[in-house]
Amino acid sequence: MKAILIRFLQRVTGRCVRHAIATMILPRGLRANLWMLPALLGVFIGLPVRGQAPGLLWSNNVGARLFAVDAQSNVYASTNGTVIKMNSAGVPLQTTPICPLPGIAQRDSAGNFYFLGNFDGTQNFGGITLVGGWTNWLYSGKRTWQAGWPTCYLAKYGSAGSLQWVISFGLQAYNNRADDLAVNPDGSVVVGYDVSGMETLAQFSANGTNIWQSLVLGSPLGSCAGLKVSALAGTNGAFVRYNIDHSLAGGFYDTAGILTWGTGGPIGWQDPLSLNATPVRGTSNEIYAAGLSLPSLQQPFLTKWKAQALQSSQTLGSVEQWLLAGDGGGNLYLAGADGIFSKYDGAGNLLWSTNYGPPAIAMQLDSQGNGLISFTNGAIARLEGTSPPQLSMKSSGSALVFSWPSKNTNYALFASTNMSVGWTSVSNPPVLIGDQCVVTNPFSGSSGFFRLQLK
Repeated sequence: MKAILIRFLQRVTGRCVRHAIATMILPRGLRANLWMLPALLGVFIGLPVRGQAPGLLWSNNVGARLFAVDAQSNVYASTNGTVIKMNSAGVPLQTTPICPLPGIAQRDSAGNFYFLGNFDGTQNFGGITLVGGWTNWLYSGKRTWQAGWPTCYLAKYGSAGSLQWVISFGLQAYNNRADDLAVNPDGSVVVGYDVSGMETLAQFSANGTNIWQSLVLGSPLGSCAGLKVSALAGTNGAFVRYNIDHSLAGGFYDTAGILTWGTGGPIGWQDPLSLNATPVRGTSNEIYAAGLSLPSLQQPFLTKWKAQALQSSQTLGSVEQWLLAGDGGGNLYLAGADGIFSKYDGAGNLLWSTNYGPPAIAMQLDSQGNGLISFTNGAIARLEGTSPPQLSMKSSGSALVFSWPSKNTNYALFASTNMSVGWTSVSNPPVLIGDQCVVTNPFSGSSGFFRLQLK
């Protein structure tokens, strides 16, 4: 049967860079009837393209959790207050005991380290001593420490591990639990914590001054299982609340601490590993949520929301998955309890999927877009290489219109009539339309091959 054949292939170069190749072959009878091209292309183009999943360039079990990567692609992991620094090849360079207590670690662009956790009793954080927990002066007439009601702490350390400041916060006579920590571009931090299960967001300045605190809407006592936060991007950041009734919901906060819901529902969760999720935003103030159907907690799915209106929904097989990261270009990374690790585009289309063994619980992307993953067994690994941007193609009259995410400006469109002979760059320069690089290329000849390639 004569038809247009469109194939998307994955080609691996010696640099482990994968290129999406679009191949078009017109049968003889159609070569003089290009007016049919738009209708026929509509049958084939627009389908999601699945690429080859990257392997692991290296893996090193350092028994720690990944939390940062710097401009030189050095990798940082923490365990019980100790920071392990590795180079871009995964070789440990330095191990530095910093915080005397276990906690959630983050790093700012200047190299300072932040730790968030909770403590009960007297604790020296490296030059400053605080007393955590309930100091029961109301009934005893003097400040008497009472065990069992921990307080949250937030500490900042310099790049060499020296204490800059430490503060405590939370309500007296309540169980205060640290949930998550994000560092903003200006050096301020946003924390998610709960007070005996009441979720609270708070922002602190780079000097440790509290800027605002906001109770998450609809947070009754004892309802919180976890609260995840992302850093500010522009004027707002995102959060996701996990409830003990196995429901979850996400929203946004602004620089004044005003909270708004972003997701609708119902969305559920079950596996405690899903509490390792990261709030992921879309390119236009959308928010994504991965979870399970309610009330059955059976069907995993990925949803995209804007102002609580569902934009898209995609089922995710049979295993619960959680969001680990977004790459800034609208693509998403998800992990599952059985070790599955997948990449989706912003519309919920699967780009690739693989299984590295243990479940992934954290992910960082370096300045080049290379992915680093942290696993439940304490191992940290680097993906073999980033997949290229997805090349989309559609017809417009007798021309072909190619597009790819504008963040991938280091890629250009190349064409060939014979892949074994070579590739030449398409002369038409890309035009920026919205968040896409767009090239309109007149169609000529009966066969053409197109791909994105690093410039």
